[in-house]
Amino acid sequence: MPFRAISGYFVGQGAAGSVPVVGALWALRKRLGASVKAEPYLHEYGREMLRYTIPVAILTIASTIYVSVEMLVIRHRLSEFESAGYYIISTFSMIASYLGAAFVTFLFPIVAGAEARGEDSLRTLKHAIVGTLGAGGLISLAFLVFGKFILGLTPVWKTYQGLSFEMFLLCVYNVLTAVVNCLTTYEVAQGRFRFLCYFLPVFTVKMILTYC
Repeated sequence: MPFRAISGYFVGQGAAGSVPVVGALWALRKRLGASVKAEPYLHEYGREMLRYTIPVAILTIASTIYVSVEMLVIRHRLSEFESAGYYIISTFSMIASYLGAAFVTFLFPIVAGAEARGEDSLRTLKHAIVGTLGAGGLISLAFLVFGKFILGLTPVWKTYQGLSFEMFLLCVYNVLTAVVNCLTTYEVAQGRFRFLCYFLPVFTVKMILTYC
């Protein structure tokens, strides 16, 4: 029975990612059809694609490792109360970064398109950062003022009312992380990766401090 439960969990996780991929491929096939001729880009643009792919892969791997370390520490190093409390307050605190995540989704194609046309897109980045800080700041302040009240709305949450200030701190952290994501997305969309020279050491220090 445990093996079936674990297998079902991984099948469910895999389905969540594979179904949209299959649907997207089917939609593209239906839209493009057989009349569209395939163009071999690898020979002409292979090196350029590789120069772009490698730093993006490094950034993705570093981010994934950090998240894995964070989850490992929360699940195995903290007490049951602290681990459960973290999940409760972190779920609320992520609300503060939702607008920033939405900006990141649209920022990449807008900036990449402007770069291809030779246009300046710095104003777009400024709007994204101001929007992220403004909305995230207001939500963070709301949790600072009403966090204890919100955690007292149900018997389960009430156990963690003492973590209301930490919930505010997590809100601030998530907002700042969303701003960083806007900045990195802006750079990646323009094919600039110099930020990795200091970004990766910062990630490494964060992982070490988190684990210790």
